[in-house]
Amino acid sequence: MERANRRFRKAQNSIYSARTKRHLEQRLSLDMRRERHATARDSSMKVLHHERSKSESDHP
Repeated sequence: MERANRRFRKAQNSIYSARTKRHLEQRLSLDMRRERHATARDSSMKVLHHERSKSESDHP
């Protein structure tokens, strides 16, 4: 997990390194929106995976 976090931080550094103020604000806003919706997205994925695995087990 730590390796993935490090990779993410390094990517963020390269993203934010040479950007205009306006672009930085837009990118930060997009990142914050993505974080806000992450829990809902995770729960949706769990439900979808559960329903899909349930329907596959019903087949003979």
